[in-house]
Amino acid sequence: MELIKRKDRLNELDQIITRGKEMVGAGAYDIGKALKEVNEAELWREVQADSFEQYANFAHGFKKTWAYGLINMAEDFSTQLEKLPPASPTRLIQLHKFTTPANAEELYHMALEVPAKAFDDNLRNMRGLKATDDQHDHNWESWEHCTECPAKRKVIK
Repeated sequence: MELIKRKDRLNELDQIITRGKEMVGAGAYDIGKALKEVNEAELWREVQADSFEQYANFAHGFKKTWAYGLINMAEDFSTQLEKLPPASPTRLIQLHKFTTPANAEELYHMALEVPAKAFDDNLRNMRGLKATDDQHDHNWESWEHCTECPAKRKVIK
């Protein structure tokens, strides 16, 4: 009896994930919650998958990092995702390592409202990197490319 319930629950979650993928960004929260349940309850074993990662990849086409990123996003921003318009899942996943319960609301609004260039600069600052201000000279090194194969070599001047 338990086996039938587990398979039925897995089918329900698979349908939630499929519907979420059709909704693009708006369904990411539902996908993250469903993937979390599949992983924690080890429902992926019901389809003879060797691991959660294998299930996520073969059943839904998610790479390991994307599957866990969706789970983390659903955990980090659950309150905001339930009450605010959907933000870009990619942006929310990028913010995961900087998210705490205290700053989740602020970061969610940043992902929702900040233009792409400013978001990228803010993210770089959070990582301790210099923002891309386009005010510096690029330091390009010269390379020669072989016309017959993909080989290349540095040009010494």
